[in-house]
Amino acid sequence: QDKYQEIKLIRQRVSDLMERFDVESKQRGIEKLEQEASLAEFWVDSKVAQNSMRALAQLKKQVADWKTLLADVDDLAELIKLCI
Repeated sequence: QDKYQEIKLIRQRVSDLMERFDVESKQRGIEKLEQEASLAEFWVDSKVAQNSMRALAQLKKQVADWKTLLADVDDLAELIKLCI
């Protein structure tokens, strides 16, 4: 039971850090960049487009890493719950 509570606290800390690092805003940035990239005029200036695509890739990685961490903590909580 103690381990389950510890994992729940860890999950809360991860959630708090996701808020502090503004992961939701990063997700909105991804959506905005993807929307812009779907427009033909986005690709007119290849250097700007390339920089935007790099920024998009970085944002996607950051968001995916946080979401994966949160999912892993949730999975661990479920495993511990099954063992109790």
